[in-house]
Amino acid sequence: YSIPDVCFVTVDSITGKNLVVWEEPFPNVDTFYIYRETVVTGVYEQIGTRPYDSLSVYVDAGSNPKVKSARYKITSVDTCALESNPSTSHKTIHLTANLGVNNEVNLIWENYEGFPFGTNIICRGSTPSNIDSIDAVTSTSTTYTDLTPPVGDSLYAIKIVHPTGCNPS
Repeated sequence: YSIPDVCFVTVDSITGKNLVVWEEPFPNVDTFYIYRETVVTGVYEQIGTRPYDSLSVYVDAGSNPKVKSARYKITSVDTCALESNPSTSHKTIHLTANLGVNNEVNLIWENYEGFPFGTNIICRGSTPSNIDSIDAVTSTSTTYTDLTPPVGDSLYAIKIVHPTGCNPS
């Protein structure tokens, strides 16, 4: 049997929940099982399934990316009901923001885990539909200070780019 791999995890723009995405290049697969790490490090529980002939994405209705990051793995089950070993894990980015003493905005985040990347892109906007990049830092950086935020409320996000892309099917 083939071991599947998660392409990436992100936040679904429609539901606001975590979205797990993978590719389906495997023959003889019947189902994919989606696992999320519990509150015990390295211990995963199955949270869902997706048939092979469905779009290879899963929305984790039990996630709350505004509160904390989450780590995911998937497995494939073949037509003989044999489950593969789990994929490598992927962990979402959790970003916090706080207002500094001179009205600057301090950003602190947990880095993405799952594939190598070189850059964290800092994004800002007034609504989810108009968030744009304002700067970039190395992938080893996990803090940033926006010294001149616009007047009013701003939304922030950290964006990374998958090195080879991903095509769910």
